[in-house]
Amino acid sequence: AIEIVGVLPGDRLYPTGVDVWRPLDPRVEQDEDREVVGLARLADGVSMETAAVEVSAIAHRQAERHPGSHGSVSAWVQPLQLTLVGDVRTTLLAFLGSVGVLLSIVGLNIAHLLLARARDRTHETAVRISMGITRGRLFRMHLVESLVLGLLAGALGIGLGRLALGAALRLAPDLSQLATIDVDLRVALVGGGTSVLAGLIFGFVPALRTAAQDPKMALSAGGRGGLRGPGRRFGSFLVTTEVALSTALVVLAVALAGTFRSVLNYDRGFEADGLIAFDIDVGHGSHDAETEIDPQNRLTRLLDAVGRLPTVAGLGFTSHPLTEQRGLQVEVRIDGVAPTSGAREPATTRIVSEGFFGAARIAVVEGRDFSDDWELSAGEIVVNEHFVRTFLSGAGSPLGRAVQTDWAEGRVVGVVADVSPAVDEPARPIVYLHLAQVPLGGSLLMVRSPAVPAAVVPEVWQAIQEVDPEVIPRETEVLATSVRGSVAAERFNMTVVGAFAALALLLAALGIFGMTTHAVAARRHEIGLRRALGASPRRVVGEVMRSTAGIVALGAVLGVLGAVFAGGLVESLFVGVEPSDPRLVAAVVAVLVAIAALAAALPIRRAVQVEPTEALRM
Repeated sequence: AIEIVGVLPGDRLYPTGVDVWRPLDPRVEQDEDREVVGLARLADGVSMETAAVEVSAIAHRQAERHPGSHGSVSAWVQPLQLTLVGDVRTTLLAFLGSVGVLLSIVGLNIAHLLLARARDRTHETAVRISMGITRGRLFRMHLVESLVLGLLAGALGIGLGRLALGAALRLAPDLSQLATIDVDLRVALVGGGTSVLAGLIFGFVPALRTAAQDPKMALSAGGRGGLRGPGRRFGSFLVTTEVALSTALVVLAVALAGTFRSVLNYDRGFEADGLIAFDIDVGHGSHDAETEIDPQNRLTRLLDAVGRLPTVAGLGFTSHPLTEQRGLQVEVRIDGVAPTSGAREPATTRIVSEGFFGAARIAVVEGRDFSDDWELSAGEIVVNEHFVRTFLSGAGSPLGRAVQTDWAEGRVVGVVADVSPAVDEPARPIVYLHLAQVPLGGSLLMVRSPAVPAAVVPEVWQAIQEVDPEVIPRETEVLATSVRGSVAAERFNMTVVGAFAALALLLAALGIFGMTTHAVAARRHEIGLRRALGASPRRVVGEVMRSTAGIVALGAVLGVLGAVFAGGLVESLFVGVEPSDPRLVAAVVAVLVAIAALAAALPIRRAVQVEPTEALRM
């Protein structure tokens, strides 16, 4: 019996999800590579770097004094805050970077719209200046208009942000840190301040150009000339920058999507679809001496009972989940091979039954699976490919070699494929022992079935309870769901950045549409005159389209260069991203050119459909 000595509050504990706490006993074999996590509070005046150096020195001294048991021990220090938010750091940075690019694109669109509005008010502004309004007052008036736009946009954005946050959190992976995100007063102040600042920044140049225009030239043009020369070049610069930012964001988003597909299709060494894990506790039973059934017979009866179900296509026991890189770490000794050196990684031991490899679809690359006869299986060992590469590289076939571990010994009868649950978790050397060698009180029954889990799970539990009522059912894990959950963060990041990339394309298209509309409107008198002198609509369209194509091409080139330049930073956040892939770049540029052509076609088509006489009267 264990005495309960205290009760802790359940809402503020680290780590989360712990129900029972017990003292750490160094005499008890520890799992997870015998890794131990401790919490400490730094003394006043001690930095994190100083603490890290001292802890590392202690571990180094222990390794020198006890090379046998502590030769591979290492230690490190990191802030608890980093541990708590480490899972969402990449997600938040993806948000921040994408929002920054979108804010710039929106600001450039606003600046271009303000320029277009100034063009439409050229005659009005010239009259105001002629009637005595000072240029400073005119500048302030236009800047106040930009400020008001920023305030209104900020208020609307904060409201929409609250709505969008709820939808984003519903799509987000199951991370407790994300659940604490909210649009509070600080967020509202930052968002509103950013909106106002953006309005002032992007409205400054249009207001300055409006106040600096020549009233005589504007009045002599009769309102047809608009902002010429520098004004038109500045508008082209804004659209070029928009296209560059949109191209960079889309290239990075598509590269991230490719990385996510690679993670999703990553070969983990087992087939998760159709595989269900039943966590059971067989214990040692409470039978009396006359009716006691030994553990081997109990497990065999469970395998026979569940295996007879029509919905079960394969099954087998295992001591550790396939979705986690866990197992008991042991030193191994192999006949004809030098003893394990301190620099060589230890082997991981997993206890399984016959049928496990078939149920999990773990390929047997050499030799065979465990024998169905448990007496024969007690002297058999199966290893994975990484074990062969680590301990038997260049030593010939591993089959038939005698292997001794801290738990059991036997001869290698088979080699199976490596199992690696995730891209960032490389395979380890694994020694698979049979249940006949190391009986387990609790284990995982892996069941493969083509039927839906909702139909299989109750049937399996019922079969287990019928053959052995004392088996304690604990948890059920659908492997396909667990695998999807393991890449939930990557999927969420891709969704976020992809949505922002699509929005960036839309904004770039609007910017190109606005630029073309502005350019055509400013040249409508010129277009009418050229049409009256005999220029064909195709020629007029070609000239305007060439001008638009030049701006889009320049922006696309700058965007691709920006994406390649930012590739190093992105690769540090998302492993495997390759924004410099030529096929990726070509596809994104092709899509962008198509969108630009569609955005520019409508205003040009409208312009050439206007009769020349009507255009000359405008």
